[in-house]
Amino acid sequence: MSKYVDNFDGDLFFGHIGEQIIANRIKNTYPHTYVVEGNVKTHDLCVETHYGVVTIEVKNDRTKHKNIFIETYNTNNGFKKPSGINATKSDWWAYIINNEINWFQTHKIKECIKNEKENIRHIEGMPKETGLVDACVITPEIFIKYIAKKVSLNEIEIKLLEQEKNKCQ
Repeated sequence: MSKYVDNFDGDLFFGHIGEQIIANRIKNTYPHTYVVEGNVKTHDLCVETHYGVVTIEVKNDRTKHKNIFIETYNTNNGFKKPSGINATKSDWWAYIINNEINWFQTHKIKECIKNEKENIRHIEGMPKETGLVDACVITPEIFIKYIAKKVSLNEIEIKLLEQEKNKCQ
């Protein structure tokens, strides 16, 4: 196994913590908010609003950098298929990084990848436990141009993430 393969179970568990944090925040305004269960899904949260259902993809990063890692394709058993941003059906992405929730409209992330292709790092064939992954790594200077809103985590959420981050390592 490659030294670059992440701890998939730890990442998955930590991601679920992020989903719960976002869901709990949204439930204050929209009580009919729920986490989508299962391994293969096109979004993480569904929110029933007065205007219809809104879907959200939640990403929760355990690393201490400010870059955003966005998966684009996954190759497993020689078959390359869209994943991450290219497979999502979500309306919004909530990306938790450095104790902040960064809100993006999904189409804005796709726009960023298209418009900034010369300025972002592209990774092809990175070994992961789910297969080989293609991804984009976007710096804060670039993604800030596409962000809709940035919200700080509260003290309790920060403590929860720190506790869970330590368990996952």
